[in-house]
Amino acid sequence: HFLCLEFHMPDTFYSWFLVTELHVWMLMVRTMAEGEEGRFVRNNIIEAMWEDVSTRVKKLEPTNSSEIKAQLQELSEQFQAAIIGYDEGLLSDDKILAGVVWRIFLQQHCSDPENVECLVHYIRKQV
Repeated sequence: HFLCLEFHMPDTFYSWFLVTELHVWMLMVRTMAEGEEGRFVRNNIIEAMWEDVSTRVKKLEPTNSSEIKAQLQELSEQFQAAIIGYDEGLLSDDKILAGVVWRIFLQQHCSDPENVECLVHYIRKQV
């Protein structure tokens, strides 16, 4: 994905998840503007995301089902926190959104403020 390349993210499952999480959230924002039909679409997007996550986790390495369940639970909790963070950023100004992007998407590993600004503009444009 171009975001992984642009922000020099490692080619890992977790990087894929961060990019997917961001885009699923943007789709959630858009679909929730469509009332009941949007809620139905949102729920299906989230369900498809978790099916994809589960499939990918199982392919990574052979682990027992309790480990997989624990990993999925941790990702689920992170996803819920990310939704709240991204929502707060979207409803606030660019400084708040930049902080959220730096903490969640960039995992506090970006020292170039122009990269953070680029991602904030990308999110505002897409939403």
